[in-house]
Amino acid sequence: MKGFAIGILILLLCAPVFFIHMPPVACTQFDLSEPDNSFSQAHSFAVATFLQSQSLSLDPAGDYDYIRFYATPGTYNFYTTGTTDTYGYLYSPSQNLLASDDDSAGNQQFTITYTITTSGYYYLLVKGFAPTTTGPYTLYGIYTPIEIPYEPDYSFSQYSSFSVYTYLQSQTRSLNPAGDYDYIRFYASPGTYNFYTTGTTDTYGYLYSPSQNLLASDDDSAGNQQFIITNTITTSGYYYLLVKGFAPTTTGPYTLYGIYTPI
Repeated sequence: MKGFAIGILILLLCAPVFFIHMPPVACTQFDLSEPDNSFSQAHSFAVATFLQSQSLSLDPAGDYDYIRFYATPGTYNFYTTGTTDTYGYLYSPSQNLLASDDDSAGNQQFTITYTITTSGYYYLLVKGFAPTTTGPYTLYGIYTPIEIPYEPDYSFSQYSSFSVYTYLQSQTRSLNPAGDYDYIRFYASPGTYNFYTTGTTDTYGYLYSPSQNLLASDDDSAGNQQFIITNTITTSGYYYLLVKGFAPTTTGPYTLYGIYTPI
C-alpha cells in the first residue's frame, strides 16, 4: 500500500501542466444614470453653493446625457473633466437653448457660466464632440446666489417701500418664483395717484387702504398685459400696492412706476 501511494505521488509530480490563455476582455464603465437620452428621461443633479460632481459616461457612440437641475436666481457654472471630448448645452425650463460650449475648459472639455434669474427646472445636455465619441467624464456644477431686490415682500407685514412724488418714480422688480406676490407700501398725502407697470411679464395690480381694504385693481388697461391704477386719495396715511402675475405660473421682471398730483 505504501508503494502504491508513492507511485501516485510520482505520477502527479511528473504530469504535464496545461495553462489556458484567455483573451483580454474590454470592461465597460456602467453609467447608473442611464437611460437619460432625452428631456423626458433626464436624470437629476443637485447644484449647490459648493462644488458638486457626477461620474458619467458617453456610451455607446452617439449617446446623449440629459441632466435636469433645479435653479434659483444665481450664476451657475458647469464643466467636465476627463479624456472624453465633451460638448455642453444649457436649456431653459421650456427647453429653449440658453448657452453652449465645446472646449473653453481646455483639454477638449466644455464649461458654461450663465446667470439664471427665474427659478425652475433647467436642463444640461452633454454629448460627444463627434458622433463616434465614447468614454467616461466627470460633470461639475456650482452656483453663486444673487439677491432679488425688495424681497421678501410676500405679505402686508413683509412689504417693501416705494416713495411716490409729483415726478415719476420707478423700481425694477421681479415676480419670482411662480406665485410670487409683491406687496409695496407707500405714504400718501391727498392727491390723485397713478401706478402702472412695463415689461413682458403679465402683471395684475391692486391698491389697498391703510386698513388693507381693496380700493382698486386692474389687469391690462396699460396695454401689453400691464396694469394701470389711477385713484384719488383724500386721507393721508400708508397705503399698499400688490403686484402679482396674471396666472399662478407667471414669473419674470417688470418695472413699477408711480406719480401723484396733489389736491
